[in-house]
Amino acid sequence: MNFDTGESEVYQGQTGVMHYEGRFADRAPVPEGCFPVRSVAVFQLDEPDYGALLALSM
Repeated sequence: MNFDTGESEVYQGQTGVMHYEGRFADRAPVPEGCFPVRSVAVFQLDEPDYGALLALSM
């Protein structure tokens, strides 16, 4: 949850390649070669889109 922007953010962990998606993308990779979590979806807290959220689970 990002209460500053009023959004619910969904991230994927264990990213093995460098990326630019999401507010954590500029963090350094860990020595094991994993990069920071990647943003895969953002939802407005005041306008939930349950169909899109359900599609993430499939």
